[in-house]
Amino acid sequence: AYVVKERLRALLALPPSADREIISDRLYRFYVQAADSELPEAHRLAETIEAWWAAIEAAITTGYSNARSEGYNRLAKHVGRDAFGFRNPR
Repeated sequence: AYVVKERLRALLALPPSADREIISDRLYRFYVQAADSELPEAHRLAETIEAWWAAIEAAITTGYSNARSEGYNRLAKHVGRDAFGFRNPR
C-alpha cells in the first residue's frame, strides 16, 4: 500500500511544466503497482484515479487548484453551523 501511495504522490507532485511523457510514465507505474497489489483498496484507488483522470491531469498540467474556494466554502459552512439556533432580533 505504501508503494502505491508513493507512486501516486510522485505523479501528483509533478510541476506544471512536466512533459506529458513523464506524466504518462508515472501514471503507468502507479497503475502497475496498484494492479500488482493484493489490496482491494489499491484497486479502488486506481479506479478512482482513472474515473477522475481528466480533472487530475488538468490540475497537474495547469497548476491550478480549487483549494482556495473549497476553503472559503468550508469557512462559510462552519459559520453557518456556529450560528445555528440564533434568531434575528426584531
